[in-house]
Amino acid sequence: GHFCFRVDDVDAVLAELNRRGVPTFFELGSYPGPGVRLCSVKDNNGNLIEFVTP
Repeated sequence: GHFCFRVDDVDAVLAELNRRGVPTFFELGSYPGPGVRLCSVKDNNGNLIEFVTP
């Protein structure tokens, strides 16, 4: 399982996390279709965290 957070701008969230040293686990992309953007990172305990912009 994993956590998923709906955010206004997933691109901005990922950029800020990467700036703070959080590595990307699942690259930013449009899934499952156009208009839905998501990415995933792992926290320092290995928990998967997903961010999505519908």
